[in-house]
Amino acid sequence: MAYTTNYSLLEKIQRQDEISWQEFYLRYAPFIAAIARKKGLDADAAQEIIQLTMTEIFQKNILAQYRRDLGKFHDYLSGIVQHRVYSFFRERNKRVQFDEKNIGGDDWDAFFRQEYLTYLTQLMLDALRNRVAETTFEAFYFTEIEHRSAQETAAMLGISTISVYTNRSRCLKHLKQLARELRQNNPEFPYPFGE
Repeated sequence: MAYTTNYSLLEKIQRQDEISWQEFYLRYAPFIAAIARKKGLDADAAQEIIQLTMTEIFQKNILAQYRRDLGKFHDYLSGIVQHRVYSFFRERNKRVQFDEKNIGGDDWDAFFRQEYLTYLTQLMLDALRNRVAETTFEAFYFTEIEHRSAQETAAMLGISTISVYTNRSRCLKHLKQLARELRQNNPEFPYPFGE
């Protein structure tokens, strides 16, 4: 599955595989940017956080130091990103007393975990969109995410109400499969669409 930590990807990076490093960058850069933005940084600063984080990971060969038996990769990444965000704020506010609580420092772990789960959910929706026809996805999205009625969705899409229910059901079946795949590396991931 393309949106969860793939330990074979980390092993390839540890062996200096450049394509795997690019895949890692593409996978995690948007997530790191989202974390930085939610901590109050603008788009340019978020890009700087991405570059600083990825540079640190690459130059210090941090992925080679990661050991799966000591914890989940996203927890490991959380510490690196937290350090980069805090360092950025400290550098920016040299003349002002820095207090981690001002940027959610006392609850970083809960914040990061929630953002990580949100990120995984979005990637799961992106994977679903690539697996089904557009109308099928829209029927699901309008009813499940936007909480529109089946009748309203049918009128918007020009399909029958029964088709809306059928398409929604198909998508939920695909999502359950995606969630099972996701839980292989993230067993704590809650299924976000009801059971």
